[in-house]
Amino acid sequence: MIILSQKKMDDFEAYKIYIAMKSHFQGEYDFVKYKGGISATKNSFHKRKDKKTFEELSRRFNSKDFKEFLLSAFLDVTESGNLALARNEFMWTGKRQKNI
Repeated sequence: MIILSQKKMDDFEAYKIYIAMKSHFQGEYDFVKYKGGISATKNSFHKRKDKKTFEELSRRFNSKDFKEFLLSAFLDVTESGNLALARNEFMWTGKRQKNI
């Protein structure tokens, strides 16, 4: 019998991790202090147009690897080698709107 070291997560859990990490890097929330716990409702998740993205991510990653993936997406390395926040334009998971 093979036992996975990390349990798989569902799409709603992936959504909550994403919201918590996004809030952390926007300066509204301390991900470490609250251990990633955030109040989010399944109703708010089901209203999102990009929920299929979270379904796919939950199939590809376990919880630990997903957090590391998001961390790499939210952070960037500057030319001088320092860490900085990545630009928000890379974080949109939905369709791009055309400029009028």
